[in-house]
Amino acid sequence: MTTIVIDAMGNDHGVEPIVCAVASLSLQRRINMILVGDAKAITESLMKLSYDPSFIQIQHADSFVSMAEKPAIALKEKENTSINVACELIAEGKGDALVSAGNTGAVILSASKHFQRINRVKKAGLAAVYPTEQTHGPKKDPFALILDVGATLHVRSYDLVVFALMGSVYARIISFNKAPKVALLSNGNEEQKGAPEVVEAHKVLKKVRDIRFVGNVEGMDIPKGSVDVIVCEGFMGNVVIKMLEGFFGVIDID
Repeated sequence: MTTIVIDAMGNDHGVEPIVCAVASLSLQRRINMILVGDAKAITESLMKLSYDPSFIQIQHADSFVSMAEKPAIALKEKENTSINVACELIAEGKGDALVSAGNTGAVILSASKHFQRINRVKKAGLAAVYPTEQTHGPKKDPFALILDVGATLHVRSYDLVVFALMGSVYARIISFNKAPKVALLSNGNEEQKGAPEVVEAHKVLKKVRDIRFVGNVEGMDIPKGSVDVIVCEGFMGNVVIKMLEGFFGVIDID
């Protein structure tokens, strides 16, 4: 049975929303879940809810990284943080996947420390899905993928190429899309447009056989969903994804 390790600490609203979601899922699916964090706070939250104890374990952690802290400093100064304990459980083979709603930087740094990267992947790529006008793949997935959205702020052309390959594999698996369309985010559709690393990555991706590279897309193409995977450096991707979050927060969806 699949085991999911869940970092219950460090998010904006405390342990309650995380514990509530885990409790609800325990009644709906046969999935083992390990809640990592303040055991007392987690137990007190669980006591207020209906749940199946056969699918939930609690692993105590003495501390956590808050949203306001600098992750590198916090992880160095604090012992037994929830995200480190969670990553250690995965590294030891006690879990199959990790979920966290905590400090993103801490998640990336801890994962980089405890997990081995795929061969020739030199930079971490943080991916996010976002809703689009068009659907994707045979299952009509209403979301497209964008990476990187903040793990690596500035990249080389090599990293963009690797992100494109990883994004393509993700879309094939998750959206059952045998040939996902992959594009670089730039300030124009022409292949000579963009920062030097974007232009160089464009030249390389044109020659890669195992990917359906369709060239550059502009910002207007993002909500349209004209491609399945958009590739960019982390600084730009982070601005884009937060702009989309803000946009959907102010428009009247009714």
